[in-house]
Amino acid sequence: MPGPLRLRPDRLDRHIFCDESGLHDRFFVLGALYFPSSPNEFRTELNVIKKDHWLRAQIKWERFPRSFKNLFKGYNAVVDKFVDSPLRYKALIVDTHKYPLNHPTFTGGVYSIGYYQFYLTLLFHGFIRHEPTYNARVCLHIPAYTLLGGLNVLEDKINEEAAKIGFPDMADHSCCRIAECTSREESLLQLTDILTGMVSAIWNNKIVGKTKPEFVSKYSTVLGVDITKPSESREVDLKFNRWVFRPREDANESKRWPALYPPTK
Repeated sequence: MPGPLRLRPDRLDRHIFCDESGLHDRFFVLGALYFPSSPNEFRTELNVIKKDHWLRAQIKWERFPRSFKNLFKGYNAVVDKFVDSPLRYKALIVDTHKYPLNHPTFTGGVYSIGYYQFYLTLLFHGFIRHEPTYNARVCLHIPAYTLLGGLNVLEDKINEEAAKIGFPDMADHSCCRIAECTSREESLLQLTDILTGMVSAIWNNKIVGKTKPEFVSKYSTVLGVDITKPSESREVDLKFNRWVFRPREDANESKRWPALYPPTK
């Protein structure tokens, strides 16, 4: 069986790290950390910060420190590094009461198709389509839902969309490559997890304890955003953009949600 097409030659790469949160809550959030260049230097610096603050284990929003001691300072230092960097973060926020992963129109009632549909929307329409001259290298956390050839299908569909709207040099090449990753091993996914978990907790009203409210208050101020509200457009809040999924709902316009597969029902 042939492998994926080679990425377009002589192109600069953009790197995107993705994770999700709130899979079983009302608001399902997919988050993406966007690198304008190689992430290697930032990864090394992040690992140094973790070591300096004794963050030896996997750092995650679900493991957020409960006291204002060294681990809490470490989480702050990790996010401070993001704030001071040229990196950008975008969250796609889905109201599953309106658009469940098993939406009968969009997915034919199949959770896994909906899960990958939203990733297709975030990756292509949130990032890739706006930079047609760059290749995208995507590091995706191990998917929560399996789909036959899931990541390969997602990659193929992104490339199909790119070719359809006229990305240059797509003949016999691709513009996107997706790799499955685990946050246990990748500090950049751990940072993505913290940011995405924070957005999900805020939108699902799950900010509890003493340390999380202070953390949220600090970074809302530092970033200059109200995380409880969506960004007005993709052109604002470039550092920390919140994009609420709102497709048109009549029968014809619903087709604008890009399909991995035709609805099964």
